[in-house]
Amino acid sequence: MSDQDFFAEEARLARSALRNLAKEAQLKIQQHGDICPLIKKRPWISLMSAFGGGIVTGFLATPARRAPEEEKKRRELKEEKKQERKAQKGSILERNFASALTPALRTFAATAAGALFHNFQQGGAETNGHAPSHPQHPSVAPDQYADAERRKI
Repeated sequence: MSDQDFFAEEARLARSALRNLAKEAQLKIQQHGDICPLIKKRPWISLMSAFGGGIVTGFLATPARRAPEEEKKRRELKEEKKQERKAQKGSILERNFASALTPALRTFAATAAGALFHNFQQGGAETNGHAPSHPQHPSVAPDQYADAERRKI
């Protein structure tokens, strides 16, 4: 038997031993991993273990209590932040109102300026001796009143 054959046989035996060991470990885990027989054998110990585990988990999951001074400081800071937010909210409302009102005021100012300019042009045309571009009242002619008084007589 050569050295290569010897080492190949040893490697094969080692792999086989590892497979057997893994199978045995798996069977032991399956047997001991099932806690139902343990609970049936010792119900009080199982109950107390679950209770103790719950208490420990609760203590670990719950944050630590603060000292009364720290709690008071925390409340004061919280109140200050609340007051700041209220003050900022008022200024935000004012800014939003102003930003919403600004375009309307610009439109109004432009319309008013246009109307004034138009009236200025019309007024200037009338004072220069030109006739107005629009009649005073289209439904009433000046001669209608004269005709109406003549008919009464």
